[in-house]
Amino acid sequence: MINVIRLVTVHPFLVHFTIGILPVMVLGYAAAVWLKSERWSFVGDAAAAACAGITLLTMSFGLISNFYLRWPGGLWFWHYLHMGLGIGSTLALVIFATIRLMTRRRVGSLTGTGALIASIFVSILIAATGWIGGEILVYTSGMAVQAAGNGAFAPIGMSGTGTPVDFPDAMGRTRAAWASITTQVAEMIVQHPSDGAFSAVAKDAQRLEQVANWISTEGPKHAPGVDKPMNSSSDPGQSQTDGASMTRGQLIAFMGAQLEDDAQTMAQQARQKDLEQLAKEVGRTSALCVSCHEELRWRKHVK
Repeated sequence: MINVIRLVTVHPFLVHFTIGILPVMVLGYAAAVWLKSERWSFVGDAAAAACAGITLLTMSFGLISNFYLRWPGGLWFWHYLHMGLGIGSTLALVIFATIRLMTRRRVGSLTGTGALIASIFVSILIAATGWIGGEILVYTSGMAVQAAGNGAFAPIGMSGTGTPVDFPDAMGRTRAAWASITTQVAEMIVQHPSDGAFSAVAKDAQRLEQVANWISTEGPKHAPGVDKPMNSSSDPGQSQTDGASMTRGQLIAFMGAQLEDDAQTMAQQARQKDLEQLAKEVGRTSALCVSCHEELRWRKHVK
């Protein structure tokens, strides 16, 4: 059953009220300056006060959404830029509206060019914040969108082509690349294979290969508990020489290398446009991820 309202969707709902009031505020101040009208000054000030009030509510639910959503790798730059601009633009709007209300009481109500310029500046800040949230985080990356797995199928994006900053970031990038591959393959199976989809899979597989290389080489240096031994008898990384179990760090390196090989295979199959073998390889890669997470995250290991 579809939920009518989800907590993480209140913020994008309220954003429309903020964006809708901003033009009224700017046009009110512009008309007041042009016509030297006290009535239009009142329109601008009333819109600024109303916009400040609703925007405080918008920012509050934005922080709630920020807390509840699970952010995939590759979006950290836009994530924190949106949050920073949201807080900064809200504070700027509240300060501006407060100053305008105090000015009305002290020196009169007619608006000057200073208020108009300030309202335009605040509007630009809020518009930039809204564009990042709407275009990049929602429409492109699918954050808070159930059909997009709440961002699980987000493309790696402009900030995801460099080196992971830590192990969780590497996992997030793996998630994004893997989810994009599986989505493209599923679409080709259901609809029809296409050159564009094969090309997209090949690019995602290359990105996955790069992240997997980082996991195999740098991951053991960053993951928690890397020196703990793996005590499960079914460890996929069990030593073939003395029967001793690998440590968690060694298993991460082993699995990362396996994932890198699988990513290379998927890229090659995508270039060859072999959908059947590509689908089988995606399934094997998914099983690899399950076995790795079962060993490292879902079982309790004791010394």
